[in-house]
Amino acid sequence: RRRPDPVKALYERFCRKIARLGPERISTEGPADFAARAALLLPNESEQIRQISSDYIALRYSLGPGILLAHFANEVNAFTPHGLRTPLAPRV
Repeated sequence: RRRPDPVKALYERFCRKIARLGPERISTEGPADFAARAALLLPNESEQIRQISSDYIALRYSLGPGILLAHFANEVNAFTPHGLRTPLAPRV
């Protein structure tokens, strides 16, 4: 039996945190597109959204994640969206 992928699990947790404020990830949406859309709809969180998403892409598609995984886990754990969603942020 395959072990769960900790990078994917952390990213899914991050997406759930964002969804609490409105933007839900569409199943066919890649991480860069979702980050761009979520950052636009949640401007108060845009810097963190872009950074966490960038780290996820680097981890997910690199040959050896190394120490970046611990940093990524800390970022996702610390991400607590406080901003109000913009009027343009419909629930999908």
